[in-house]
Amino acid sequence: MRFLLRYPLVRLLIPLVVGIIIGRYVTLSPVVAILVATVAITLLVVQWLTDRHQYISRSDRLFRLGVFLFLMVMGWGLCWWQQERIKPDFIGKKGVYHVLLTDAIRSNGRTVSCSVEVLSRADSTVAIKRGCKAQLYLHNDSLARQLTAGDELALLVCFDAPRGKVNPAGFDYASYLLTQGIAATAYAD
Repeated sequence: MRFLLRYPLVRLLIPLVVGIIIGRYVTLSPVVAILVATVAITLLVVQWLTDRHQYISRSDRLFRLGVFLFLMVMGWGLCWWQQERIKPDFIGKKGVYHVLLTDAIRSNGRTVSCSVEVLSRADSTVAIKRGCKAQLYLHNDSLARQLTAGDELALLVCFDAPRGKVNPAGFDYASYLLTQGIAATAYAD
């Protein structure tokens, strides 16, 4: 407890970290976050109003609770914003995509994989500009092994959201890809 009294910045970081953890592992709607932020701001206003009347013991607790809730919602909001920023809107839509290979090909046995940036999606009427990172899987043949970073491809694929854990205690591949900024995967025949 003395540590928290000595370093007040840590007291501010704790609710921010709690909010980030909640945003990462618990799905909350923005309405819930707005309600919690409203409660936090209300508590801060109540503290300011009661401070004028010298109700220090109650208003101090209200102020701490208000700051905690506000910083927690702020951490959740940062995490939510990051996830929404990288989420593509073409998941599950089959089409011809123009992609740019951003790293070298990695062999995984029968397939090869590489990170790509989706440049555009060609519809029958208009090409829609995109800027999302994805993981692309190709057959492991001589043509696929000749690809290098910087190559551009036009592919008929359907991008899917990465799948999470298959086993309860297994590796969470979807979370790993999200930390790399990759929000879609595709397998090209």
